[in-house]
Amino acid sequence: MYRTWSPHLPPRNYRGALSRALAGDCPKPPSQPRPTPGLASFLLKGAAVAGAGILAYKGLQAILDEDFETTEFPAWFRRELIEDHIARYGSWCPWRGHWVHPEDLTVDHIVALVNGGRTSRANAQVLCGDCNSAKGARNSLFDFLRGRAV
Repeated sequence: MYRTWSPHLPPRNYRGALSRALAGDCPKPPSQPRPTPGLASFLLKGAAVAGAGILAYKGLQAILDEDFETTEFPAWFRRELIEDHIARYGSWCPWRGHWVHPEDLTVDHIVALVNGGRTSRANAQVLCGDCNSAKGARNSLFDFLRGRAV
């Protein structure tokens, strides 16, 4: 039987291959082993996930944080924070890890004001007076992630 060419039908020699391909009967090429991701891609994905988490945390912190208008924490806030710290941990100074008299506990800026820190709830921590003075304006990267800077 002679058939004329039609743009809607593939040529006769492709018809069988096309029907086999649509039915899934074609032999599949041998699969190549998938390359294992290297250390660089693993670290890059980890950094992307960590970065997204930090951005989300800092964004929520900026929205929900209570900012005080002065450079010094209000007396009621200092009293509240120190009482809460004593109720949870006793009169323990977390910076150097030693016990102090409860009256020696003070409220410190996590990120110092000279380093762009703010006077806010998220930028407050309880330390003893000696550790507060010894810390001064030194801040680590972790302090900037934990505290609140401008």
